[in-house]
Amino acid sequence: MAGIALCLLLIIISLVAFHLVPIEILEARLKEEAESRAGLTITEQSLRRTLPAGIEAKGVDIALKGKEPFIHIDDIAAWPDYAALLSGKVRFSYAGAIEKGVVKGHAGFGLLGGSQIRFDAGGVPVSAVPALNRFVTGLSGSFAGRAVVSTHGEGSCPSGFAEFRGDGLEGGKVSFKGIPLSVGSIGDAGLDARFSECRVDLKGLWLDGSDLSARIEGKIKIERPLNRSLLDLTLELVPKKPLFKGDGDVLAILKQFQGSANYFKVPVRGTLGSPTLGG
Repeated sequence: MAGIALCLLLIIISLVAFHLVPIEILEARLKEEAESRAGLTITEQSLRRTLPAGIEAKGVDIALKGKEPFIHIDDIAAWPDYAALLSGKVRFSYAGAIEKGVVKGHAGFGLLGGSQIRFDAGGVPVSAVPALNRFVTGLSGSFAGRAVVSTHGEGSCPSGFAEFRGDGLEGGKVSFKGIPLSVGSIGDAGLDARFSECRVDLKGLWLDGSDLSARIEGKIKIERPLNRSLLDLTLELVPKKPLFKGDGDVLAILKQFQGSANYFKVPVRGTLGSPTLGG
């Protein structure tokens, strides 16, 4: 009974505090946490409170610090999960809309340390992820999947996974050193990654088309902020048709990375915020 009474008291105090603190201070605090913990910059067009203790934001852009946004969310709301207090956790649930797609999940941490973030997506349009345009331009369609990332204490390395697959993808050109390579009709695309021991094991980030298959795999050493994370990846290109008829310059550039007649293996180094092709 004492534990339940304490949780009720915490709920009442948090509700009062939530409505007394100016929204500008809440906004600044949320952005400071995102930047210090993950190296993320968050901007929004509007932010307001919702009853009884939620927050709703519109026109949200999330980016690695100093970089262009990697995802745009039209509308998202977050609210506390007070039932989680009974198990010694502070947790917030969220749900948002990206055009006709949806995102939802929760983020929380234990009172004695540790945290977890869950992200579920369905029907999210590729156009809402501007970061993809750095590698694949003119791509349409949507994707779905989920990601769960946990830590076990202050300063500990994250663990978890991310799995996403494309749906109804059309068009698209892979950009290689600024040169677009036609993909053709797309049969499959997706992402499979695992997080452990302060690194990301990228099992595959792939796009399989009728003209070209492209796949990135390898490891990412996690640093703080995230944009400083070190890349040790490989980009594999498998042309199924001539890349460009009569374009000797493209073939000359790719020649140095050629493993066989229709296979090219390109190292990807640098950092997450500033990747470089070719080592």
